[in-house]
Amino acid sequence: GLVKTDKDDFAPRIGLAYRLMSNTVLRAGYGRFFMYQETRTGDPFQLYYNLPFVAEPSFNTDGVTPILTVSGGFPAIDPTTLTGGSVTTSAEGADTHLHAPVLDEWNLNVQHELPGNLLVEVAYVGSKATHLQAILDLNQDPTPGPGDIQSRRPLPQFGSFNNLVDIGNSNYHSLQLKVDKRASHGLSFLSAFTFSKSINDQPEICCSSPTPQNSYDLAAERGLSDFDQRFRWVTSFDYQLPIGKGQPYLSNGHVADLILGGWHLGGIIALHTGFYFTPQVGFDPSNTGSIGMTRADQVCNGNLPRGQRTVTNWINIHCYQDPEQYTFGNAGKNSLEGPGAVTSDMSLRKVFGITERVNMEFRFELFNAFNHPVFAQPDPFEDDGEGSFGVITSTTVPNRQLQFGLKLNF
Repeated sequence: GLVKTDKDDFAPRIGLAYRLMSNTVLRAGYGRFFMYQETRTGDPFQLYYNLPFVAEPSFNTDGVTPILTVSGGFPAIDPTTLTGGSVTTSAEGADTHLHAPVLDEWNLNVQHELPGNLLVEVAYVGSKATHLQAILDLNQDPTPGPGDIQSRRPLPQFGSFNNLVDIGNSNYHSLQLKVDKRASHGLSFLSAFTFSKSINDQPEICCSSPTPQNSYDLAAERGLSDFDQRFRWVTSFDYQLPIGKGQPYLSNGHVADLILGGWHLGGIIALHTGFYFTPQVGFDPSNTGSIGMTRADQVCNGNLPRGQRTVTNWINIHCYQDPEQYTFGNAGKNSLEGPGAVTSDMSLRKVFGITERVNMEFRFELFNAFNHPVFAQPDPFEDDGEGSFGVITSTTVPNRQLQFGLKLNF
């Protein structure tokens, strides 16, 4: 009884496949989906997570005499004494009907088969989401300015609100290229390249700062999504070395086949550009009680050319400054590009036959085989100052790791 369920959701799906030529196929599709799991029926963002049903009072003791006893039961709670208590609401303050987020997806692709068991695909893939859930603080002081924040809140007897609303939007567009080689002559591989862009107008609820810096101006949050990645290329492969029984080289000798035959070389190689991040300040320049990601002021484009980026100077820190007092920072959300990465995981494996029904597989694996450093995001806080702001201090992938394994199949 806490949530009113949508009962009029219409979710059409349509698909098309058409053979253009003997080895070429055109495919297209569209579908609408409703993300019902996002209605949060068992989530803390619900109406019953409020006074007087949920309260966290404090009781102080001298360390010797107990204040609360089992026989005495729970003491009475006076809500008027819980000044500053948090309030959780749903859309429009007390509405139990949150519209399920709506996702529209579409794609258009052309597949062409080439000689040598090769399949080439070019595709456009897009999506659009509406009614995405966002968190607003509707007890934030609406007017930046001097003075006590608490007294200027719309409801001064309470602190910040967790107000769940269904007003978020997002869109995604991508060009996707794929080459798929089915196994022949000992080789198979899959290589996929994606050029994409994702935009939304609310912070992701999943992450560290799900509330806008100004809950009365959600439009200012429109920008690249936290997970946006402009270019990504991944190739996986498996190659059986042409040595041993049934292969072009050393196919007759049993000893040579036992030692040198049947080896497979495989790997996954990934290259991608960086995720984006936001230039921030670690205080509330607006003096409105903002609990969101407060941003710095921007005076120029802080992205340095790729050849000038270093771990100690990833961005042009002189493009950012503290916002003027009683204002919100004007820097765009996710307007700075973080470091990209190259990762290579390799393997060498061979299956040794013991009996007709028993064999043993040996594997030698290298993770981050070429030891490329994969850097974490730089320090995003402008007020940390020169020597910290824009400096990378860690990596996200370990250095090269080697692993040996044996697996008995019976």
